[in-house]
Amino acid sequence: MGYGISDNAQLLALLHKGDSLAFDALFRLYHNKILVFATHYVGREADAKDITQEVLYTIWERRDQITHINGYIFRVARNACLDYLQKKKQLLSLDDDYVQKQAWIQYVSLADDTAASVIEKELEAQIEKSIDQLPEKCRRVFILSRIEGYQQSEIANKMDISLKTVEAHMTKALKHLRKQLKEFLGLF
Repeated sequence: MGYGISDNAQLLALLHKGDSLAFDALFRLYHNKILVFATHYVGREADAKDITQEVLYTIWERRDQITHINGYIFRVARNACLDYLQKKKQLLSLDDDYVQKQAWIQYVSLADDTAASVIEKELEAQIEKSIDQLPEKCRRVFILSRIEGYQQSEIANKMDISLKTVEAHMTKALKHLRKQLKEFLGLF
């Protein structure tokens, strides 16, 4: 990750402390990603640069509220883009129907499709990471059940364990995933 910061958990801990090196690392890691994201939705790079600066400032100001960096940053970025497009829509002349319709189409598109796609990709990455953190047998039971579609009785036979053990592993896996993905659960 650079700057003596090895992972997002360490970056988050240093951000919570108000460490300026953590902000530098955050800036270098996310500035271009936010800029591309914002440019895609607002259409003008100059406006996207302003939004990017606003997002980074907001992240710094709210650093003690962050529990997961990626999801939080892109939620703030999406909201900043939506706010921008809403303000743009309000500022447009009522006589200029075409321009107003285009701004509204961008607003609706961002609110629905692409923002959801970005969040969905982040969610998929976090699900994979969370599954990888499970103990080996628990992970295997979860994958057989939720990804490969086996019934619990089939998993018990296949792994030569009791049905109760399969149920216990599934309960443990689901509890772990809920805990790890709680930030995303509120989005859906």
